[in-house]
Amino acid sequence: MSEIIWLEPCPESVWELLPGGPEAWNDEWAECWQYLGTIPEEGRARLRHEFRHRAHPCFDGARVVAHVFDDDTGPRLGRLIAAGWELALPDSAVVEEG
Repeated sequence: MSEIIWLEPCPESVWELLPGGPEAWNDEWAECWQYLGTIPEEGRARLRHEFRHRAHPCFDGARVVAHVFDDDTGPRLGRLIAAGWELALPDSAVVEEG
């Protein structure tokens, strides 16, 4: 089991990949993206940065979880879950696993 680490600060290049931008501010609920921590993935030379948004404005106020993977090729959006459903990633985020 991997240990959670917290990067202070988490790199801007990671935040910029989040849907709706680094904040994605929701006026009605006063919510924005929250950094939950970084997990080194066992058996892989990459980190998984985890974020949540409890009322994302681009997803009809749904709770959204995002994973941004970071390795020697740089960060990329790797997983997106809204209201409990895994979503297809934008074409710009899809990278072949190798």
